Amino acid sequence: MGISNLFGGDDSGVFIREAQLLIYPLSEAIGGGDEAQAIVIKSTGLSDELRMLFRIEKNIGSLGMPNVFEISIYNLSTATKQLLSKQATAIEFELGYQQGLDGVVKVARGGISTVASEREEGDIKTTLTCFDGLAGIAEANSGRSYLGSIALAKIVKDLASDIPGVEVSELNIKLDNNKVS
Repeated sequence: MGISNLFGGDDSGVFIREAQLLIYPLSEAIGGGDEAQAIVIKSTGLSDELRMLFRIEKNIGSLGMPNVFEISIYNLSTATKQLLSKQATAIEFELGYQQGLDGVVKVARGGISTVASEREEGDIKTTLTCFDGLAGIAEANSGRSYLGSIALAKIVKDLASDIPGVEVSELNIKLDNNKVS
């Protein structure tokens, strides 16, 4: 007899986990292409699918440090590894449950900084080190000058607006002995 769950019915496939990795050129990450042409790697944990492990480090409160995420994928084809190693490659990582209330949700989006492959027992593990916002940071170009006394929040907002894909809401920047808090 199946186990009853929040969604009604039995336990047949309701809580199947899913991880999805979308890989595409950096120009598409900032609005310059068709994300529908992304390479998609999906895994639900079944033995006949690619295995993925991940680690996401949120740098809340750390000025100047983007969030870092690492994704390890086992036994990728040589062609896919070569694509990942190209410069200017962006990714999105989604996690969730196939039939859950929210389905899969985006947990990280950014650019690939490094790709490293190593043998691990009988497998080849390829680890991607990625940074949130790397696509925009790589394409950002800014040069500003101001006359007179200008609030630091205005300068930060102006500079951030030059980064493709970044939206800036209200800023509350305080200076205490020339340190930003």
